[in-house]
Amino acid sequence: MLTGNLKSNVSYLGFLFFLISLFITSVPLAANVTLSWDPPTTNSDGSTLTDLAGYKIYSGLSSGNYTQSVNAGNVTSYAFTSLAAGTTYYFAITAYDTSGNESIVSNEINKTIALVTYYCDKDNDGYANTAMDGTCTGTGCQPAGCQTTAGNDCNDNNANVNPGASDTNCNGIDDNCNGQVDEGYVATATTCGVGACSAAGQFTCQSGTVVNTCSPGTPAANDNTCNGTDDNCNGQVDEGFVPVTTTCGVGSCASTGVQQCTNGQIVDACSPYAPTTEVCDGSDNNCDGQVDEVCGPAISVSRVLLSENFSGGIPITWGKTGSWNTDNPCGKNINTPFVPPFAIIDSSCTTAGIDELVSPPLDATNCSDLQLAFSNQYHQKNGNVDVDISDDGGASWMSSLLMVTVDGYPTPNWKNIDISSIAGTQDAKIKFKYLNNDTGGFWAVDNVWATCQPTQIVFSGQAQMPSAAQTVIITNTGDNGLMISAISAEGVDASDFIIDSGNDTCSGRTLLPSESCTLDIVFLPASGGTKSANLSISSNDPAKPIWSIPLSGIATEVNPVPVIKANGLTGAVTVRKGKKVVVTFGLDPGNSVNKNADWWVLKEHGGNWKYYSAKTLKWSAGSSLYKQSPLVKQGPVKVFGSSTMSAGKHNFYFGVDTNMNGVQDPEEYFYDAVTVDVR
Repeated sequence: MLTGNLKSNVSYLGFLFFLISLFITSVPLAANVTLSWDPPTTNSDGSTLTDLAGYKIYSGLSSGNYTQSVNAGNVTSYAFTSLAAGTTYYFAITAYDTSGNESIVSNEINKTIALVTYYCDKDNDGYANTAMDGTCTGTGCQPAGCQTTAGNDCNDNNANVNPGASDTNCNGIDDNCNGQVDEGYVATATTCGVGACSAAGQFTCQSGTVVNTCSPGTPAANDNTCNGTDDNCNGQVDEGFVPVTTTCGVGSCASTGVQQCTNGQIVDACSPYAPTTEVCDGSDNNCDGQVDEVCGPAISVSRVLLSENFSGGIPITWGKTGSWNTDNPCGKNINTPFVPPFAIIDSSCTTAGIDELVSPPLDATNCSDLQLAFSNQYHQKNGNVDVDISDDGGASWMSSLLMVTVDGYPTPNWKNIDISSIAGTQDAKIKFKYLNNDTGGFWAVDNVWATCQPTQIVFSGQAQMPSAAQTVIITNTGDNGLMISAISAEGVDASDFIIDSGNDTCSGRTLLPSESCTLDIVFLPASGGTKSANLSISSNDPAKPIWSIPLSGIATEVNPVPVIKANGLTGAVTVRKGKKVVVTFGLDPGNSVNKNADWWVLKEHGGNWKYYSAKTLKWSAGSSLYKQSPLVKQGPVKVFGSSTMSAGKHNFYFGVDTNMNGVQDPEEYFYDAVTVDVR
């Protein structure tokens, strides 16, 4: 309800104003406006109004322009009906008496008739249309079930399309009215093709259609590569492979077989015959590719991993459990070739239990065909002795030889054991294990040798210092004399590997069948870094006239070595006053050759410093550089010569700084000093 005032200045009627209240009742396609007012009760002179007859209502479509009037009679309200929506109406009122006299027009009031837009749920899915379904005027004029605000149903003609619907179908429709099409569709994996043509893909939604993206591969023309795959995609695997006849073995071991495809792998069913002992019959009996090689000289080269004759007692590098010693405390009669001292365990002088003697670690990383040999004498009573080997530093052991009968008593013999199962390990060990509690039992062991066929000989050591020697054994395994004509180190770093002539019993020697000789090789590098060469052994072995073994070594870096001398002497030099003093310096750059560096030549006397310049060849006050240049071998370079030196100590310094920055860096500075004491 709207309320306004209609005022009149008509003195005739004597009333001052009307109170008009306006409200609208809405109906479909139309609107009503009801005007109401309070009747006047007095004339303008204050007297009681007694002749009021009625009221006239004026209306129009613009302010002050009234085109219609209605005589409402003597009432206090009047309703206008069927007013047009979207139009503004202007109203005023007058009063008249029983004689027909009319007052002036009251104050004006206006009302705009609103247009109502409504939205409906035509498909009855519970969601109103986003588009307008119609218009009407007046409050509540829209049809039942419709609403005056826009809904969110993007397709009100389809009950399956609304904001609450699922959009997982691939139909090209925005089912849930979120502005996207088929966004809820979830692609699923699929496969296609067989064999090598098999592929993976997905069922995807493309423009409202479910599309399978899987595309099988292209089959090969045939299936004869033995790879366990159906290459031609016919459901069979490797059916095109054709077996091939093969041969294997050499010499007397030669045989034939067939190459077949089994589970995707080419399997050669050829099996060579077993080799036999080589004899002089024109055949390769032992199947090593050589014929009758035993009929002439034959060279065998091995490296010594362990050599111990216990001449200095049992070394501290050997581990002992029990009472192993070299004293023979029970005075057992040990025959030749045993020469005391030797290692012995004697049950009659020890308590019951297990006694073990364990070698130091053996580096067999570059070895094949490991052999253990030792002098053995054993008198069995009750119990046994065995030799065990370990490839993990003694954490676990494997039995290599078990002796349970009288062995070598009363005459000792040699035991030779193949211990190749520990080849290639870095921390191998050998254990002599004794278990015999009888008073008559004992075991003596001497001259223990462990050797191997070397794949290479490896050294490690400090540069410019000799390494520990490695011993090589050369043996004639043939039946004629083996003449060793030359032994040398060959290759780019040959000069770093020295054959010790004082311990070479092989060069220029002829070995009888089964005879052996030894030589020592020392690594003495002239500079740091990795070095390599080959040990070359020349002989009259027809099968292998030159035996070559790779040599390698790693040397640490060599720092620059500056040297300064006074009168050819280093350290402290004492001279008489008036005697000439000549100072020179020299430099070995070591591994820093051609590296840019600071050079320093300094002299100090009485706390005063001077430096020598390579540019001026003169001494000047201060402590500046001699020069800045790459390090090269120098010397002797004369920097001072005088017979007029004052009494006292004169200190001369020569140094190089491998960090060329004009200052002395302690970690990069190498120097030498000489003191001249003039008396």
